[in-house]
Amino acid sequence: MPINYVTTTHIDQIKNWDQHLELRLDKLNLSIHEIIAITKKLKHTPIISDRNTFIQNDVFKAICPFGMIDIDLAQYNSNTHQGLHPLILSSHETSYPNQLPDIPQHYFKICPEPKSMIDCLRFLVSAQSYKTSRTISYARGTKAIFTRLLAQRSHQPIHFTAHDKASAQDGQLIENPAQNLIPAKYWLAVIGHLIEHSQSPKFHNQWINHEKLPAHYVKLDISPNEIEDCIPLIKALPFIGLSITSPYKQLFAKHFNATSPVINTLVNHHTFWSTYNTDQDAFMALTQPANQILILGSGACALAIAEKIKKPVDLWARSGKSREYFLKRFPNTRPHKKVIYDLIISTLPAKAHTHLPKLTSDVLLDLQYQSLPPKQIQYQKLIPGDLFFLTQAKLQKNYFKTAIIKEEM
Repeated sequence: MPINYVTTTHIDQIKNWDQHLELRLDKLNLSIHEIIAITKKLKHTPIISDRNTFIQNDVFKAICPFGMIDIDLAQYNSNTHQGLHPLILSSHETSYPNQLPDIPQHYFKICPEPKSMIDCLRFLVSAQSYKTSRTISYARGTKAIFTRLLAQRSHQPIHFTAHDKASAQDGQLIENPAQNLIPAKYWLAVIGHLIEHSQSPKFHNQWINHEKLPAHYVKLDISPNEIEDCIPLIKALPFIGLSITSPYKQLFAKHFNATSPVINTLVNHHTFWSTYNTDQDAFMALTQPANQILILGSGACALAIAEKIKKPVDLWARSGKSREYFLKRFPNTRPHKKVIYDLIISTLPAKAHTHLPKLTSDVLLDLQYQSLPPKQIQYQKLIPGDLFFLTQAKLQKNYFKTAIIKEEM
């Protein structure tokens, strides 16, 4: 089980003497004698660090008997006094080593600050060759926080956490012993852009943890100008399953040679990836056949659902490339002219609701779960976005769980 060392920047943060602590010399504003006095009271050997400057030799020698000293990798040489405890050799540069130096006994803390998601994923690819039993590695920055979650669920021996959000720096994780669960041999992720609201990590990690599977699910928010370069890096990492959301459902279908033009689920079988669309399956499970159907929006989810409708449908969507593609792919689509329908399928975000005409429907299927249904639509029955999400996520769960169990057999 990895040990969480809680970063201590103020003396009041020491709630009891049974904690594993990182004592920050550059923040505590205490004398060396006071630092040593604290270490003597602690039940567990602390980590002692200074992230602003090199620890001077006289200070290093004074505190070395009382803790694991965190020094810059560039400060280490073969004559460095080892003391009673291993050293932590840190690299906080933007770049990172492709291979770790051959220095026995001590730990390596490799903490680059990626300039982009591409840099972040490249770092993770390099980190796969690091010896996990001696490595403390994660990327800095709030956009790279998923790497810290993965590090905490790996075999790495030490993790740094914060007391609370106010004292957390650079996307540092908050102290939470519940996160120290089964090491994650298999990674899963939702990939999209502007997906802060996504409930996928919460849903999938609940069943993963409940069933005690060696996996963890994270969120990868990748900008459109980076996604093409990120896909090969994602393939090179231990991802066994991916959930794809807006705006990449069509792009990933193309990259992974899917038979459908729109996908939202990928499963890695080492030599090939299986592609699925659980949005389509959720639609079929939640709705009954209808005659008069209106689709609001022409994005990827609308395209996927339209493939399952075997009769003409009406379309209300803004003019643009996605609408033109929709009309070309489904020539039976009719421009919206009616106001009364058996089924209305809304794929629209809340900001698009203000442009809608007044409509009436027996059933409204609203695919958004982070906003209320459109006020312009009167309906007898609502199939809400959170139910749609839960239905398609359960179907994804089956694909992911089967893949993990097969690997474990």
